[in-house]
Amino acid sequence: MRILQGSLVTSAEKTKWKWCAAASAAIMLLALIPQIHLWFVRGRDWNGAYATLQGDEFLCSAYINALIDGRPRRNDPFAGQDNRPVSPLPESSFSI
Repeated sequence: MRILQGSLVTSAEKTKWKWCAAASAAIMLLALIPQIHLWFVRGRDWNGAYATLQGDEFLCSAYINALIDGRPRRNDPFAGQDNRPVSPLPESSFSI
């Protein structure tokens, strides 16, 4: 046994942490496979696209990209409409 930062660390505990790190790295690699495949297939033409498994991420991405592009806070990513004085849009769960 060795004392490490004021606590006793056994070789069994070190082995447990190594297995935990290995399992985490394997899961991370598996999670990145769709994105790596997209980069491989599209090459330099990937244009910032990303792979996703959650359906609502497209809506969130559209809303954030509208804000980045300087469009109004109240916008409808589904219809592609912006808030205008002539036809104001209501607040949404994104704009609040």
